[in-house]
Amino acid sequence: MQVTPVILSGGSGTRLWPLSRRDHPKQYLPLVSDNSILQETILRLNGLDNLADPIIVCNSSHRFLVAEQCQQIGIKNPTILLEPAGRNTAPAIAAAALQSLKDSDNSTLLVLSVDHVIQDVDAFHKSINIANQQAQSGRLAIFGIVPTDANTGYGYIKPSKENNNGAHGVEEFVEKPDLKTAMFYLEQGSYLWNSGMFMFQARTFIDELTVHAPNIFASVNNAVNNAVEDLDFIRPEKQAFELSPSDSIDYALMEKSNNVVVVPLDAGWKDIGDWLALHVIGEKDGNGNVIKGDVIIKDTNNTYINTDHRMVVTVGVDNLIIVDTPDVTLIASQDKVQEVKSIVESLQDSCRSESNTHRKVYRPWGWYDAIESGEYYQVKKLHVKPGAKLSLQMHYKRAEHWVVVSGTATVTNGEKTFTLNKGESTYIPLKTIHCLENQTDEYLEIIEVQNGVYLGEDDIVRFSDKYNRVSEKETKLQEIESQAQGWWLESERVNTELQAVYSSKSWRLTWPLRKLVQFIKWLFYRAIQMVIWLISIPKRLLRWILVKLIAFVLNRPALRAEIKQWLIKYPRIYNKLQLLAHSREVKSKKLKESDVIQKDLVKQVCIKTPVQGNKQDQLVGNLVQTGLQNSIPDPETTEGDNIQVKLMKSANIWKLGTRVDN
Repeated sequence: MQVTPVILSGGSGTRLWPLSRRDHPKQYLPLVSDNSILQETILRLNGLDNLADPIIVCNSSHRFLVAEQCQQIGIKNPTILLEPAGRNTAPAIAAAALQSLKDSDNSTLLVLSVDHVIQDVDAFHKSINIANQQAQSGRLAIFGIVPTDANTGYGYIKPSKENNNGAHGVEEFVEKPDLKTAMFYLEQGSYLWNSGMFMFQARTFIDELTVHAPNIFASVNNAVNNAVEDLDFIRPEKQAFELSPSDSIDYALMEKSNNVVVVPLDAGWKDIGDWLALHVIGEKDGNGNVIKGDVIIKDTNNTYINTDHRMVVTVGVDNLIIVDTPDVTLIASQDKVQEVKSIVESLQDSCRSESNTHRKVYRPWGWYDAIESGEYYQVKKLHVKPGAKLSLQMHYKRAEHWVVVSGTATVTNGEKTFTLNKGESTYIPLKTIHCLENQTDEYLEIIEVQNGVYLGEDDIVRFSDKYNRVSEKETKLQEIESQAQGWWLESERVNTELQAVYSSKSWRLTWPLRKLVQFIKWLFYRAIQMVIWLISIPKRLLRWILVKLIAFVLNRPALRAEIKQWLIKYPRIYNKLQLLAHSREVKSKKLKESDVIQKDLVKQVCIKTPVQGNKQDQLVGNLVQTGLQNSIPDPETTEGDNIQVKLMKSANIWKLGTRVDN
């Protein structure tokens, strides 16, 4: 019976930024060897019996990368399943299982994650053979890693003591523990890390999934049954797939099934999660440094350095992560390397292209490198594979100049098709349909100089494409969008020119025209004021209604009691209202006390100093002096100046004719 590897190749690997980015994530990078992590995952299976071509589940935007990397290692017929949306591991594995059942009803699946490193391949193969025996007997086998440290980043599995030909039953699945619990598990010696690798028959898995996660099965089954073939890729139906719950295979099935066994694996397994993991598994020099690229070091210890395009020199540094790319350089302390993910999130919030895209961008026909760019120009180096062809396209907002550096190019420029050799060039005007093709067996390199008011990659209207990247509907939408953007840019240009003319000395508005402009401005401002006033009416009306409602409640004790009983059911609201009422009562009491003190003081002064003739000023002076001597407390503040001001106000009221009788 054939074993079909299922490679889960999703994710963006943000913790390995800036090398790993959304458009070219870690699984397609040569981080451990000269091969990418995806290629290493497939190649380490060589030597297994009855091995079929793999099923690779990946993002649609990475499909050409996957296909090319499979061809580079001799995998001619992989099944590349394009995940319509991220729905975690259970729906992805279910889609692969259902797809495999279309070809064979007896297929056995070996489910592997793409971001693992396994150093002892022979030990890995022995564990696979044990798991295969369990799969043939109708079991769901999971690989459990023998732990080497108290790691809190993995889930744990407690196996049973009973040994069934190298496999054990599962007593307990444990979520990622804290450090104290992880240390306890390590001391016990009976717990295993959950590797996220599985082996089972496709039919067994689907039968179990139907019982324990019927919603996932129904949605994914509908999506796979309505899948369409796009060149060498399979696209499950998007709307049906998106209806599936987003669950991991552990939560959806493994933790619920009684048909699960665990196979211990001690093969130098590592999860490539961040830069620190690459430093741990990398080949080190005598000072603990891992070096990749053109690097010169002096007095440098325990540091990871990765550069692929220029020299990096370090002097007197320790415990660092240094990663240099053409557009970004990362320098981080090893104990802070987990913060890289938050840096990527902040870049995404700022809409920085460096969070998602490299300067070197891969396409199905090859790649391009954005060498230089300015406000109205951009220079790219195009690398076109033998037999590859760019889409027949047009740009509304930029012109291009192509210069052949090496190879031979077949160019379509408007109605002409011709050949360009090394050193020859052609100019492609604005809104001209054009195409570039490499019909030779050698690589083609071209320098492309773009100039125009807008140089974005979305200013491409495709009319035909060898790689089926565009439909007729999308072409029409792109054309309409590009035209609209062109009109907007043209209107901006005209507006700028009009403003320049308006501000120039040669332009003079006549008196009636100036008055008309002023009247229009006045009318506009009045209209805005009217709108603001209309908007404020509901707010003022609501305030009036609220005041009337409160007065209505306060005048009816029975209604107040009912409302109080209702509020008691909500302690937080009731306590806040009680606190607010108490504070207002205290403030009101202080104000009343202060007012009584001031009146008593005025009476005392009036008794001591009878008012005769124009002696009001003397009375005021005595009033102020007596108030300061008695330190009358003010409810708002105890500052002497404010007391004096308040006394002066009281005295002024008396001076204006208010009499205080004994």
